[in-house]
Amino acid sequence: MKKSIVAVLVVSLFICAGPCPAAEKQRPCPEKTDYQVPAEKMEQWDAMKGAAIKEHAVCVEHCGESKECLDKCKEVYKHRLDNQYQELLNQK
Repeated sequence: MKKSIVAVLVVSLFICAGPCPAAEKQRPCPEKTDYQVPAEKMEQWDAMKGAAIKEHAVCVEHCGESKECLDKCKEVYKHRLDNQYQELLNQK
């Protein structure tokens, strides 16, 4: 299961390396941000990231074609990932 999640995330990175095609707008394209997650916390990080991706998909679904709304979804997704990353690193 863990390997399949990692594989999906890696494929997503390659698909979204350039600008997101309109058909793929359900998936957020990660920016060139490197999250250095310790190996022992990688499973938890994958779960957090997966939840953020699902929330982003719901947000985009409700936006329709509104660029302003889509931009807000992207901004919230990035902010949520950043916050979850910091929270994960600060856990003991």
